[in-house]
Amino acid sequence: MTKQAKNHTHRRMTYQRQVISDCLKTLNHPTVDEIQECVMQTSPTINKATVYRTMNRMVEDGEIMRIAGDDGVFHYDATLDAHYHMLCEECGMLSDVDMPVLPEIDQYFPTNSDFRLTGHDVIFRGICSKCLTKKVERN
Repeated sequence: MTKQAKNHTHRRMTYQRQVISDCLKTLNHPTVDEIQECVMQTSPTINKATVYRTMNRMVEDGEIMRIAGDDGVFHYDATLDAHYHMLCEECGMLSDVDMPVLPEIDQYFPTNSDFRLTGHDVIFRGICSKCLTKKVERN
């Protein structure tokens, strides 16, 4: 689960990269569309292709994590410390879970496998409080 930043000192901090980084700091596990929307507020000349390209480079460089939601849409996370997530099955909101990481899970992975384990990700699924409230109000 722990993903350390790779050596990304070889990439310079471009204006576009800085704007995208600033958006990542203010948004909660955003999608590319949400990042693009944020970027457009301050820098409307940065197009979606630039956002995609920059996000991919940031993932490659280990600056951020890419997390696949249930609907196949990627969410991005600038928190690189080992942590788990919870995903609302109604609205798709992805959030961090405040709980200890269980590294001992890795020890149960089959040692006779021809697969080299490098970590694990856990996403708890359920319904967030906002969606639960909406369900109660509808009934």
